[in-house]
Amino acid sequence: MFKILSEGFGLGIATGLTCLTTCSPIYIPFLLSEKRSIWNSFLKVMEISAGRFIAYTAFGAIAGLAGSTISSINRDIFTAIAYIMISTYLLVTAYRTHQKSKMCVIPKFSKFTQNAFLLGFITGINFCPSFLLAISEAISIGGASGGALLFIGFFGGTTIYLIPLIFVGGISKIKRMQGVAKWLSVMIGIYFLFVGIQTGYRYISHRQTKTEVNAQYLDVFAPKQGLTIVCDKSDVKYFMALRDSLKNNYNGKVDLVFQNEGKISGKVIFIQKNVWIKNKEKYQKYNKVIIDDNYDISTAINHLKSHVFKTSKPLEWKFENNK
Repeated sequence: MFKILSEGFGLGIATGLTCLTTCSPIYIPFLLSEKRSIWNSFLKVMEISAGRFIAYTAFGAIAGLAGSTISSINRDIFTAIAYIMISTYLLVTAYRTHQKSKMCVIPKFSKFTQNAFLLGFITGINFCPSFLLAISEAISIGGASGGALLFIGFFGGTTIYLIPLIFVGGISKIKRMQGVAKWLSVMIGIYFLFVGIQTGYRYISHRQTKTEVNAQYLDVFAPKQGLTIVCDKSDVKYFMALRDSLKNNYNGKVDLVFQNEGKISGKVIFIQKNVWIKNKEKYQKYNKVIIDDNYDISTAINHLKSHVFKTSKPLEWKFENNK
């Protein structure tokens, strides 16, 4: 239990700056929309964090429970919905702030934008790179409780980066800042609306094409599919190190076979670049990660853990050393 929590916390610490970059443009206009003391800002940040906590825990449990089947979910539709919800929240916030500044009656429908918990929950289901990386980890752990624990730790690590937002309360007392916040809400809301519609359109149009109907969703580190490393004997130490690193990061079977000597049993193969160049036809049908000798192993693994591939053909992703 403690190990999974600490892994999630470490992941949150490592990716927290990305979370801050993604969510600050959303949280700051909200915190500036009304005059707030630092204490009040602290309470609002805690409400936002509570919403994120519920969203993270729920998705962590789902990811852990679903296991490898999570890779078949089209995340574009979740992203589109989340972005449109964020856009709606920000645009209605701007409208409510405008009405309040003119001493007008605030419509009842707009009062939901005072709910910081709701804002935290919506941003908690935003499929940003950090969130996807955490989902991959939850999948590899397996089990609803394991996934939930990992996301609880992830929540703790990322929340540390939100602490500076508490001090936005002091700035909100400057009258002009509320007007700035209103226009920030409008501009950022329009941006998220555009991205949400664009993402939703991409989802719908892709589903309507023959190529996309036959597409597969591939998570390299999905459990139970198996990984096979294919190499020659020229640099066996490197590929043995790659095998050991994959075993440390993957909850499944990892085999190492030499060219023309072993059977490929995994759904995804890590193949030495020189072997691939000499035997393209033989390995064409496999999902392939083509890797240079001595390519930085941790960099390759981190890239693969943060991506889910959608392709109608066998995967072919190359990791090449800079020349």
